[in-house]
Amino acid sequence: DTLLRRLTDLDPSVRQHAAWYIGRGSDVRPWVERRAMVRNALARYRVDDPAGMHLLRGLGRYFDILSFPRILRAVHTSSDWRLRANALGSLAGLGNSGPRADAMFAGLADPAPLVRLRTVQLLPDEDPVLPFIEWAQDHLSQHPEERALAGPLLLYLSRVHRNDAVLEWGRALPSDDAVGWSVLSPALVEFDGTLAGDLVAGGLQRGTEPVVEVLVGTLEQRWNFVSPFPFMLPEFD
Repeated sequence: DTLLRRLTDLDPSVRQHAAWYIGRGSDVRPWVERRAMVRNALARYRVDDPAGMHLLRGLGRYFDILSFPRILRAVHTSSDWRLRANALGSLAGLGNSGPRADAMFAGLADPAPLVRLRTVQLLPDEDPVLPFIEWAQDHLSQHPEERALAGPLLLYLSRVHRNDAVLEWGRALPSDDAVGWSVLSPALVEFDGTLAGDLVAGGLQRGTEPVVEVLVGTLEQRWNFVSPFPFMLPEFD
């Protein structure tokens, strides 16, 4: 009760500490029945109040439709990248409605690198959306050096079976680029098809020792996750 009342305290430090509990606590049960107080507090904050980032995170753990406008407002209008990132995170698992898709595209174009990264991590691979797929392919092609986004984008494209984009990025990797192969590794683990096996085999043959270590780890994870690449299996007469 005290924490909920303090969400609208006049002292910014007090309300931020109260809001921290809402955002960081793994159990929403102490406050979820009175979540209207959380929504109303967020509505009263100025759009860039730091306390808002914690409330956005908490509301994302138990989303209801009445929270949606407040979350979208933070995505589109907050000047604090932390609020925008947490607001986008609160939209995870909400399907591909028009407003959510617009928010995702705003996140992909955000000037803050960590907001873009958070958005890429939320791309819906279970219900693929063609504009998201096209954005991912174009970004990989135009910005191959942006490794922080490349990893989740490659994994996303692998999961939605856009294999050509994954293979193209991998084929451009130098044989001594251990960081690049590490970025690609999760996508190869989940790759649906045999062509990535040729890519891995080539890396094992031509790669430097750090690259080989990365690829051996990839093969181990692949063996545990899905069916191994053909070259990993013994041949019998």
